[in-house]
Amino acid sequence: MKLVEECFLPCLGKPPTLDPTDKEVVAAIDTIVKTTRKHGLIAGVHTDGPATALKRYEAGFQLCVLLNDVRLLAVAAQQVINEVRGKGPAAKAKTY
Repeated sequence: MKLVEECFLPCLGKPPTLDPTDKEVVAAIDTIVKTTRKHGLIAGVHTDGPATALKRYEAGFQLCVLLNDVRLLAVAAQQVINEVRGKGPAAKAKTY
């Protein structure tokens, strides 16, 4: 099976985000999922973490990238620093 990622969405003129809520973008994502599944392809998507990945799996995506290696390391480092400083957990990633 081939993999198709939602790489064309920035051409819709919308700001990039890992958890889009814009109706036009959400409709485009739904089209991607339906079209790739119809053609026997795998729909893949980058997400900002587990909650969004679960939403995408429920929407029909078959591959969800939680965060890239650099962002995972940065989030973990920030959480450790915050814990040492007595602060709460790091903010959720909003972009790549």
